[in-house]
Amino acid sequence: MKTQLKTIIALVIAIGIPIHLGTAAPNPSSAALTKKEVRQAEANARTEADHLRLAAFYRAQAEHIQSNLTEAEGLATYWSQNSSMIRRTKEPNPYSAARGHADMYRAQLERATKRASDHQTLAASLHSQADHAGQ
Repeated sequence: MKTQLKTIIALVIAIGIPIHLGTAAPNPSSAALTKKEVRQAEANARTEADHLRLAAFYRAQAEHIQSNLTEAEGLATYWSQNSSMIRRTKEPNPYSAARGHADMYRAQLERATKRASDHQTLAASLHSQADHAGQ
C-alpha cells in the first residue's frame, strides 16, 4: 500500500515538473492592461503604436468574451431541451439566466469588436498619414 502511494506521488511529480517548466514567463510588454491603463491609453492615444496596442487589447477581450458567449449559448441550448424550464416562471430559472448571460455577452462582444476595429482603422489612418508625410 505504501509503495503504491509512493509510486502515485512520484508519477504526479514527474508529470507535473515538465508541464511547469514548459510554461514561459509572461512578457511584460504584452501584459494585459488594467482598466485604469485602458482609460488612460484611450485618452492619450496619439500614435499608431498606441492604437495598435488598444486594438490588440480589445481583440483579446473579444476572444475571452466569445468563449463566455459560447458557453452561455450552450447552456441555453441544454436548458431549452427541457421544455419545462422554458415555461418555468419561478426564479431562478436556469434557461432564462443562460439566455440573459448570452445576450449580455453578445452585446459586450459587439462593443469590444467595434472598439478593436475603430483602433485598427485609426492606426491604419495614422500609418498612411506618416507615409504621405515621409514622401
